[in-house]
Amino acid sequence: MKSVLLRAALLSALVLLPARAQTAPPSPRLPTLYVCGDSTAAPMRPPIQGWGQRIGEFFDPARIRVENRALGGRSARTFISEGRWAAVRSRLWPGDIVFLQFGHNDSKSAISAARYDLPGLGDETEEATDAHGGKLVIHTYGFYLKQMIDEARAAGATVVVLSPVPRCKWESGRIVRGEEGHGPAARELARREGVDFVDVNDRIALVYESIGPARSKAMYFPQDNTHTAPAGARLSAACVTECLLQLSDPAVTRALRPAAAAEAARVIAAVVPAAAGARLALYLNGAYPAAGGKDVPPDAPLRLAFVAAPSLGRAGKIHIADAASGTEVETIDISQPTAMQPIGGLAPFRYYPVIIQGEEALIFPRHGRLAYGHSYVVTIDDGVFLDGTLPYSGLAADRPWRFTTRAAGPARGAPRLTVGPDGTGDFCTVQGALDSIPDGSTAPITLFVRKGIYTEIVAFAHKDNLTLIGEDRQGTVITYPNNANLNDSGGNPYADGASPDRDDVRAIYHRGVLLAHRATGFTLANLTIRNTTPHGGKQAECIIFNGTDTARAIVRDVDLYSFQDTLQVNGQAYVAGCTIEGDVDFMWGTGPSYFEHCLLRSTSPRGFYTQIRNPVGKHGFVYDRCTFEGTPGVTGNYISRIEPDRFPHSEVVLINCTLGPAVGAAAWQLQGRNPPPDAPVHFWEFNSRTPDGTPADTRGRLAASRQLREPADNALIREYSDPVAVLGHGWDPRPAASP
Repeated sequence: MKSVLLRAALLSALVLLPARAQTAPPSPRLPTLYVCGDSTAAPMRPPIQGWGQRIGEFFDPARIRVENRALGGRSARTFISEGRWAAVRSRLWPGDIVFLQFGHNDSKSAISAARYDLPGLGDETEEATDAHGGKLVIHTYGFYLKQMIDEARAAGATVVVLSPVPRCKWESGRIVRGEEGHGPAARELARREGVDFVDVNDRIALVYESIGPARSKAMYFPQDNTHTAPAGARLSAACVTECLLQLSDPAVTRALRPAAAAEAARVIAAVVPAAAGARLALYLNGAYPAAGGKDVPPDAPLRLAFVAAPSLGRAGKIHIADAASGTEVETIDISQPTAMQPIGGLAPFRYYPVIIQGEEALIFPRHGRLAYGHSYVVTIDDGVFLDGTLPYSGLAADRPWRFTTRAAGPARGAPRLTVGPDGTGDFCTVQGALDSIPDGSTAPITLFVRKGIYTEIVAFAHKDNLTLIGEDRQGTVITYPNNANLNDSGGNPYADGASPDRDDVRAIYHRGVLLAHRATGFTLANLTIRNTTPHGGKQAECIIFNGTDTARAIVRDVDLYSFQDTLQVNGQAYVAGCTIEGDVDFMWGTGPSYFEHCLLRSTSPRGFYTQIRNPVGKHGFVYDRCTFEGTPGVTGNYISRIEPDRFPHSEVVLINCTLGPAVGAAAWQLQGRNPPPDAPVHFWEFNSRTPDGTPADTRGRLAASRQLREPADNALIREYSDPVAVLGHGWDPRPAASP
């Protein structure tokens, strides 16, 4: 199916995007596009051509000049050492564009022994001798690319890094991707440096694969397996153009001809139909599990990598069948964008069976549909995934995606379980690990979660003494767009008038990323939870803790990002060293909760940090040496608000906290029709400071709030400075919270 080749036609409108502001050169001239690379891009003599000789056909000569400075046999190192980069750099003006494509000559081989640089992006060096006996210090491939990127940007030019184009080199019926690792290295460097990267290697390889080895060789490689004929050079230039049209920076797309997208699509489409039944859209080289993969955890989400970001169609199905019996164990009908299933033994949650993240599609079979020790075959109907408005070809039975799950799970009662997104752990999902622990478990169990992004709703109940710890605070991320629009059932089991049976799952909010219900001794540490519900959506917590007065919950060194209602805590909890971000009541619940050394960030002006609903006789939320700040420009926030006619004993106490300019002068707010000025709320502060360490100006504080002062309030200050006193029942969380 050829529809993917029309992608560029659909994106042609991008060339009309307005250009960003640029500085005009001192002398009137058009901006210049400089192509820097090796012989695969360079001007060559017949019967071969580099794609750089043909790329000018797709750029508008009224908007930009094209100078092809690529030269055969050059690596990133020798392009610099021979002064060729200096010649380009000396001519750069703001508004120019630089294409950097190296890799074919950068590895150390018999052919490129005098040209090579060291692999990777690090600071390694090697001493060598040049052809004249002189000493050389050779750096890494990334070192030289970064030098060119830095100097081009310093001159005001836009930089695009391109992967090497593929050779006509085949293994098992497919073009070999990459160029001795330089393609992936170039991608990673571009990501680090914040410049655009274009993967022309994979794009051109897909076209060659559609017509097969014999025709690719005959049509495009007359001399060897590296250098293309003029037709191949134009085809490569069309593929480069198609990739350029997908860049977000209009500095490049605005310089293309208005018809560049349609012309690139025409050049490519003229070739592909010659291969009967060609399927360019969907490939398993980026899939997990890999085709034929073994030892796959049965809880693994299925992932498919595409050439470009797909969208989800309106009709069609994804089928997963047991390979031995042919029985279909899971069917996902994408005409229904959401589905229902219980999670963690709690009442059904609504979830998304398919989620698109960038160029990857994540497919989520329902929990328990795949089992240990089975082989499965996945087929996908045409049109399940779209390229713009055109359907990607599906994945039919004649091209099966087949994998085998591991023989058995970890031993029952194992004290430590590992979660890894790529199958390197006992489980691929946090929920899969939790589901393996029986209800009522009280033995200490640690779930170690490796670095990766875990797109899932996590929920459990009646499982005590669990520790969920990430490998890397920023690199281990649990995320989901869960919210009250998606899951509007339930409520707060601790609210007035709630079901007297607080284990009634109908009384439990389902809208968080992580829900821990009636669990004692739960510790969450060293990771990030992000609720990706867009700003303006309904309530969307990262964490909902429904504990007890003796829950002993600990949250340490965790980053939480959402908007409204980021953290909900009902029951005893200690929160230390965390970053919590939101906009309206983004910390709320009943407590008692003790926050220590936390960063609390508001994202909206005139918002509210907290709304605490503790009953009489129980502490609410206490903040000790925490910082209340806002994103740039945010002001006028309230530390807390409450309706005293509903929650007259609300308690929020600040001890030695830092208040940034996001906190308004009043700091506290009573709401309702006629809030009594003498409400018994505890809106208290002791020794609040500004970021520079000076005392906060509290003269404009709400009259119902109170400033604790020494020596008169020493007893209260000591009480609220002690987590044992606040949390009650003799629990000191600090030893257990230490790493």
